[in-house]
Amino acid sequence: MNKRQIYNRMLANLMGVDYETLRTGQLAKELRPQIEKWKPFLKQIYVDDRRGVSADYIVDSMRHLKRTQGLDFVAVDYIQDVKEKGEHNDNGGSAIARVCRKLRAGAQECDCVVMGLSQVTRDVENRQDKRPSIADLSGSTGIETAADVIALLYRDEYYNPDTDRKGIMEVNFGKQRNGKVGKVELHYDAERQRLSSLSRR
Repeated sequence: MNKRQIYNRMLANLMGVDYETLRTGQLAKELRPQIEKWKPFLKQIYVDDRRGVSADYIVDSMRHLKRTQGLDFVAVDYIQDVKEKGEHNDNGGSAIARVCRKLRAGAQECDCVVMGLSQVTRDVENRQDKRPSIADLSGSTGIETAADVIALLYRDEYYNPDTDRKGIMEVNFGKQRNGKVGKVELHYDAERQRLSSLSRR
């Protein structure tokens, strides 16, 4: 997605409306003032939609933002798309490991949280239980070494349309450096792309 699409998705989420309704201009008239209400908040969120950038570029951008406007949280979508110059004797996970180490160092230097999204391998599709594990992450060794927390998402209705667990997102913590591993279940609103506690479903 480009920058405009990302901002529109965030706006739809904040307003609690379907993204398609906002995108196609079918928003109810009484909801339109909310667009102006949320604009100042969204302007505080920096989005860089360039593809194939390096970890060094990301960390340099983090330093600049920290210095000029403050920085609390960074999302990298996704780790496998970050470019890293090859080195002698590289294997499949070496480059990703270096990317993760650089992002971790950048997070420590800028005193902020960095969340890196990751692909999972196609092996998940061939199993009866399709819940992903750490080993299913592309370049899992490098990710596991650098990460403080690894959270693996699973929705049963994605694979089983007739499931009785519709609207439930499982967050399986495969690693948590300063806490317990385990599972948390949240309500997932697909139309508004919102997560909330099951008690508020």
